[in-house]
Amino acid sequence: MRRSLTLIPLLVLALLSCTPKEEGKAEIRVAWVSEPTPPALAPTLFRITLTDAQGVPVEVPTIALEANMAHPGMVPVLAEATSVGNGQYEARLTPTMAGSWIMFLKIPLPSGTVAKEFTFEVNR
Repeated sequence: MRRSLTLIPLLVLALLSCTPKEEGKAEIRVAWVSEPTPPALAPTLFRITLTDAQGVPVEVPTIALEANMAHPGMVPVLAEATSVGNGQYEARLTPTMAGSWIMFLKIPLPSGTVAKEFTFEVNR
């Protein structure tokens, strides 16, 4: 019994050392504005700003955007945001319906792709 009790901490340590860690994944902060504000049922320009935890601009080639209605059944609207410098990106997309939307971003970094999202409302 005593021997098995000393093995338990060793087994726990072995299991913990096998758990994947997310080291190297950068913390990315996303800020955005749209023109028009709020977004409308018309071509809308989204300006996205990426910074790291210290507020330093993050530069990547492009950001993949996928806008989805908050309720199921609608076709997503896809776009690609391109860099305009200093951690800022622009993309144009046209929401297809008034209501609540979720914008999913895929940000390619050297340490792997980071996924972020934000919500917005489209008025009539």
